[in-house]
Amino acid sequence: MVIEDQPGTTGQIFFEENRPDDRDGPAWFCSGSCAYSYQFERLDEGWSPTVTYLTDYSAVDYELFGDGDRISAHLSADAYASDTELSLVVDSDVMGAMGTAIVPFSEPSDAANFVEEHGGETITAEEVSRELVNRM
Repeated sequence: MVIEDQPGTTGQIFFEENRPDDRDGPAWFCSGSCAYSYQFERLDEGWSPTVTYLTDYSAVDYELFGDGDRISAHLSADAYASDTELSLVVDSDVMGAMGTAIVPFSEPSDAANFVEEHGGETITAEEVSRELVNRM
């Protein structure tokens, strides 16, 4: 899958001592749910993530397309923030590359406005569970 050809939140995970596919740099993902799924799998293998970056929709001029149910992707370095600094909108009616999108915002008011318009709820990165990821 070519990440830049997909809609929605993208992610990157850096690990302390391990490298994905024996290459330098982060593991890249076409969706927030794929990033978290991979992170949970690597945790089971004893890997230690140092940081997970997700698209910060407060930092970009995003658009909705496909009858308003798909959200644009943004891949520039300044479009990312650490997931610990983001409010994550889950269970909205907006889709990404792999289904219902996790839509992160650094500004809590942006997340609240998004929920008001598109449904869902706001959670923190610490609240993301395997069960949430599996149902998305």
